[in-house]
Amino acid sequence: AHRFMAFLLPLPILMGLGVLSLWRFLAKRAIGRLALAATAALVVGLVGMGILSYRAVARRDVEFIDSGKVHDTVAAAAYLDAARIPIDHPVVILVTDTGPTPRLFIPEEARIFRTVFPVARIPNLYFYVGTPEGFLAGQPTTVSTGQARQLNRISQDFFASVQPILSQAPVALLLSSYNPGYTQVAAEHPDWIAAKNVAVVQGPRLPAPIPDPKFPTAPHRAAIPLLGSAGLIVLALLGCGWGLALLPGGMRPFEVLALSPGIGIAVLIVAGISADSLGVRLVGLGGTLPVVLLAGIGWALAAARLGRHGRRAVLSL
Repeated sequence: AHRFMAFLLPLPILMGLGVLSLWRFLAKRAIGRLALAATAALVVGLVGMGILSYRAVARRDVEFIDSGKVHDTVAAAAYLDAARIPIDHPVVILVTDTGPTPRLFIPEEARIFRTVFPVARIPNLYFYVGTPEGFLAGQPTTVSTGQARQLNRISQDFFASVQPILSQAPVALLLSSYNPGYTQVAAEHPDWIAAKNVAVVQGPRLPAPIPDPKFPTAPHRAAIPLLGSAGLIVLALLGCGWGLALLPGGMRPFEVLALSPGIGIAVLIVAGISADSLGVRLVGLGGTLPVVLLAGIGWALAAARLGRHGRRAVLSL
């Protein structure tokens, strides 16, 4: 999502604005055919760029969301529920990577896991980089082959957070898509299997593997435009008050409205960081009230500015 917002979204918007600007420039000079041809060329170029980008991503076998990791995370959560592991009990996921950049990929694995894992369990979620033998020995992983320097360093970084909770007998899970050693471990310890692609390195053993859990699904295609539009409206409402209160006078309503979603994102970030720093859990009312309060302050400041200076001080109407 952060890459989409930072790069993929502004590029087509700017190119679309370029198409409109070129059309207006040429249309004013009464050369409609040339304007039509130029616009068609730019549209074809935009579509071509999209096709080339898609082919480049597909050729590199890049996945924005790894379905295997999503499945294994859901299965791990299902095991924790089946084993009746308390919400506040520490859970450790054993991860590793044999690719060229483990220092980049392993933190990405952790982020993917958190996006699917139950929110209530995340404060007690930890990641250990290495093998079951290393975890059970209570030591960070040390290797001497491949990207040894990167892997050893990131193992030490993650182990710093895992070491203090080892005395609490955390549940430790090995998942197929998060650790290449899963296949060998599963073959050597079939009694560890708790669900498809989930092995329990440390924790309660189930009498039999649980059924494959239901795979989470995205919104239906027909709902995506509605959800996207609703999201933009909410962001605009969150940011519009602060825009009216802080943006320079003389701006047109369209300009304020265009900037409001971006300001709304800033409101979300500031509200979330502030609430989290104060120890407020960002779930339920704790995740909603700080944003509503901060947005309300913006609208109150906007009303005060409008009442003090009049509408023309903020908008050129």
